[in-house]
Amino acid sequence: MRKIFVFLTMLLVFACVVIADTIYLRDGSIIKGTFIGFENGSFIIETSLGDHDSYPVRYVSRVVPDRPDIDPDTRGTRYSRRDSYRSMIIDKTIDIPAKQAWTDTGIDLERSVELKITTEGLIKIGERSAQPNGIHDNKDDRSRCPMPEEGLGALIGKVQYRNGRESEYFFIGSSKTMGIEEDQIGRLYIGINDSYIRDNSGSFRVSISAERISGYPSETSPKRIQHEKTIEVDAREPWTDTGIELERNARIDVITEGWIKIGERSAGPDGIYGNKADTSRYPMPDKSLGAVIAKVQYRNDQYSDCFFIGSRVQTIINTDKTGRLYIGINDDYLPDNRGSYRVTIRW
Repeated sequence: MRKIFVFLTMLLVFACVVIADTIYLRDGSIIKGTFIGFENGSFIIETSLGDHDSYPVRYVSRVVPDRPDIDPDTRGTRYSRRDSYRSMIIDKTIDIPAKQAWTDTGIDLERSVELKITTEGLIKIGERSAQPNGIHDNKDDRSRCPMPEEGLGALIGKVQYRNGRESEYFFIGSSKTMGIEEDQIGRLYIGINDSYIRDNSGSFRVSISAERISGYPSETSPKRIQHEKTIEVDAREPWTDTGIELERNARIDVITEGWIKIGERSAGPDGIYGNKADTSRYPMPDKSLGAVIAKVQYRNDQYSDCFFIGSRVQTIINTDKTGRLYIGINDDYLPDNRGSYRVTIRW
């Protein structure tokens, strides 16, 4: 009888493992259990022992449910239907050489996918350094660049469709989030906004991720840009109230111009590159001193995580909550700052 009991116990445990959902972490770990919800920015997994473990989304590469037909609303937990239908299908990092007009990413875009691109590094345009948002000093004739209205050396993209035609160029810069629709299916190419690339050197490091998003109601889709507002962001104010109330999953386009003084040093919207100061107390410790950043204050008076704006960002603020947009300066000591940034927001 004891042997039969042990055998049945082992069989039950094995069956639980077989039907378990799987979370793949970015460090290579694989977690199996029962996915019971997405709450406060973390995936909640019930283990075979009945414990509830949480895994913040920043540590998760992808989630593979073993039961794709399950209706998450029947679980009675608090999490977004939108999040429950996401699955990571692309997580790739590539180098974009400055001497190459266009680089094939090897990524074929699919419908109902949200693409996120982030860029790091510096390149040389001749003798000058360019960040991912490009050089905006108006000393160059950019009329022959792929996107004349954007900075020289900026990171840009295009899609080559299956019929051989190409999309219009679009700006990527340091960060971009975009939804892929039916007419955008094709191969993604990333390039440098420059008409003469032979004297360029270096490369940008580009991280590309994509999540398939399906099955959620159409009202949660990102709203189209309809409004525009320009404000001054004072370098001595940690946060400036834009007066803009963002709806759920708002699409925003923010462009920043001007220079400020951080003590005796000049900073542009992307901050002081290579800053050596202690950044641990900055709102965004991984970003440069003096950079333009943002956050959302929800109606329950809680705040979102800070996100980077820089000289330009086009992004979708993925949240199921509405809230007020604030824009600030990435600095922990502001009394010795001077000047202001001019920020144009479209939403």
